[in-house]
Amino acid sequence: MVYAAHSGNPSVDQGSLSVLGDALRLERRFGGARKTQLSDKARNALKMSHACLIASMGHDIDPTVLQVWEHHRKATTVNSYAHNFIAWHEYCKTKQKPSLPAEPYLFATWLAQMSLSDKTASPTDNRCASVSYFCKSAGMNSPGNSHVVKITKESIIRRLGYRKQPKAALTEVEVDKVVSHLLSQHDVDLQNIANAFRVALAYEATLRWDDFEDTQFGDFIITDEFVRVFLIDTKTDTSKQGQWATFAASPGPRSAYQLLRKLIGAIQSLPEGKYGDLKAHLPLMPMMFKKTEGPISSILVDKVSYNEFLKTLKDACTSYT
Repeated sequence: MVYAAHSGNPSVDQGSLSVLGDALRLERRFGGARKTQLSDKARNALKMSHACLIASMGHDIDPTVLQVWEHHRKATTVNSYAHNFIAWHEYCKTKQKPSLPAEPYLFATWLAQMSLSDKTASPTDNRCASVSYFCKSAGMNSPGNSHVVKITKESIIRRLGYRKQPKAALTEVEVDKVVSHLLSQHDVDLQNIANAFRVALAYEATLRWDDFEDTQFGDFIITDEFVRVFLIDTKTDTSKQGQWATFAASPGPRSAYQLLRKLIGAIQSLPEGKYGDLKAHLPLMPMMFKKTEGPISSILVDKVSYNEFLKTLKDACTSYT
């Protein structure tokens, strides 16, 4: 549920809130709630690498071990690696060569060929990391250790270099402008309000995309003084128990607190009918929803992707520059 600890009384029972928070933590961490899944490409790439590992060992591996190994890296990381590995695999097919083990000279040739359409050397680094990951999954050496690959990679870097893009955090004033832009569209819809809230939340709670991409509305504990949001999987959570982020219940109309209330109110005001079940199960709805249509299962409701959200943020940032 969306936990609303406020009832007109600004005082909050910290003991009760702590118990509520612990219950939510246990429910989300150990209730099978991690939503990020391996893509079909990633599963196929892992199957290929595991098949090579089994062949090199000379006997089958218990499927349970392979299932556990899938979590050696975050699913989002493996998914991104899989795209480059499948491209490498398809290239090897055209040369009638196996993709695993990765033949160093062939791999160097592929890197050189792919770099001809690149603007910087960054994609080469990504390709090397991707193929290296699946080589290690197959129990094989990375082709990146080969002298011919090192020479090729160094040549690509010298030829293309890396784009220098200074990074500066948005200030409070700039975040306010972004949020204002999202709320000032001629046809302000549910997604505009949602994006405004997401930007405000990321700023006020100091969150990365990976921190809140799987957050559900049921992960929020709301009080008159502050809001806590449960983060199911964060980079800094080394014990993998889940973490809490807290931000103030600010009265400002463009604060994360007020935008959260506005967003929930807008969802609850949707017409009855096809949205009825969804509203009744609002706690299961992902915060990064793309649309409000779909099964009540938070896994099946379409979610905004990182690139979609990044484009929205970039468009909003450039609207006032």
